[in-house]
Amino acid sequence: MVKALVRLGGFEIKKGSKHFWKVCHTKTNKCFTIPNRKPLKKGMVWSLVRDFIKPLGYSEKEIFKQIWC
Repeated sequence: MVKALVRLGGFEIKKGSKHFWKVCHTKTNKCFTIPNRKPLKKGMVWSLVRDFIKPLGYSEKEIFKQIWC
């Protein structure tokens, strides 16, 4: 998920605690955390897309293309 956000562009990734990544959008300064584990649960990915990434102006098709490429 972190690599997909880097490919989308406009996100700043920081290492949070040893179990989380802190992700901030550079234009809006909206931040959220992603657990540092593989694989992420399906519900976690959907909530990130629906609640944080999609309102920033990215389409679902564009987001999921980057996640599964």
